Amino acid sequence: MFLFIDFLLTLFSPYKTIVHTAFGNEAYFRITAKLQAHGVSYRTRSHPDFRSAGNQLVAHSDFAQYDIYVKPEDEHRALAAIHTSS
Repeated sequence: MFLFIDFLLTLFSPYKTIVHTAFGNEAYFRITAKLQAHGVSYRTRSHPDFRSAGNQLVAHSDFAQYDIYVKPEDEHRALAAIHTSS
């Protein structure tokens, strides 16, 4: 059910161009801060990293994968923002 909803959200989303994949919270927040500072709107799809803690699987956000998407017309601005040194 969730995969179908995720598929529909992706299908109808204007954010179709992936511009960066970040691993961990620190990298994610660094990239999204740059996009926000340059006025680029984005959408994120996260893929949690599940690790075993005893008999339980625990999601670790320090190792999660974050795919960052922008609108196709914003790709150039997004890449310029991501690759700035500040």
